[in-house]
Amino acid sequence: MKKLFLLAAGLGCFLFAQAQQNSGVVVYEQKTNMHKRMKDMTEEIKAMIPEFQTVQKELLFADNKTLYRTLKAEDMEMEGESDGGKFQIRMTMPEEFLFRDYTAAQKTEQREFLGRKFLIKDAITPMPWKVTGEQKVINNFPCMKAVMTNEEKEQEIEAWFTPTIPLKGGPEGFSQLPGMVMMVSINDGEVLYTATSVEFKAIDPEVLAEPTDGKEVTQAEFDRIVKEKMEEMGGNGKGAVIKIIKNE
Repeated sequence: MKKLFLLAAGLGCFLFAQAQQNSGVVVYEQKTNMHKRMKDMTEEIKAMIPEFQTVQKELLFADNKTLYRTLKAEDMEMEGESDGGKFQIRMTMPEEFLFRDYTAAQKTEQREFLGRKFLIKDAITPMPWKVTGEQKVINNFPCMKAVMTNEEKEQEIEAWFTPTIPLKGGPEGFSQLPGMVMMVSINDGEVLYTATSVEFKAIDPEVLAEPTDGKEVTQAEFDRIVKEKMEEMGGNGKGAVIKIIKNE
C-alpha cells in the first residue's frame, strides 16, 4: 500500500511538472551579423558599422498560444566621411509583436516598416522541417536538430528544439516542431537566436493577446509592399534596412 501511494505521489508530481511547463517565458538573444546581411553595401559603409547587433526578445507562452516581442534593443547611430562628405547612419529596431494561436492555426503580427504599422492576419503556414538524428544540450534542455530551406529568401535554416517543453513555439515564427525551439541559425550564423533563460510560470491572458495596431493585411500583401519599397530604395529586400543621411 505504501509503495502504491509513493507511485501515485510520484506520478502526480510528474503531471504537475508537465502542466507547469505549458506556460512561461523564454528569453532569446538575437545576434545579427550586419556585415553578412549587407550584401549590397560597399566595404566603406560596412567599415563604419559594427559587425554584430544584439537584441533581447521574449516569448510568452500558454494555452497553446505564443507572443514574441522585443525585450531590450538599442538603436545604433554612427558617423563617417566619404568623398569629402559626412555620413550619419541610423539603425533602429522597430517594436513588433508576433502572436500565434496554434489551436486555431492562425497568426497575427504587428510589424513596422518605414514608419508605418501593419497588422498581418493570416493562417500559419506549414514549415518543411526535416528532423535529423543530431542531439545536444542547450541551457540544460536536451534538444534535437531540424533543418529546412527557404528558397524564396535564400535561407538555410537550422533549429534545435526540446520536447521537454511540449509546445510548437519558437523565436520569430520559427516553430511547428514537436517542442519549443531553443536555437535557430540562419545561413550559418548570419542571424542566430539562442534561448538564454526559461521561466515556467502562469501568464496573464490579457498580456498574451493578439496585437491590434496597424493596417490589416495578409502575409502576401505585406511581402509585396516590402519588396516594392525596397526596390524603390535600390535594395533587393533581403538585407538590412538602414537610413543613411548625407551632409554635404
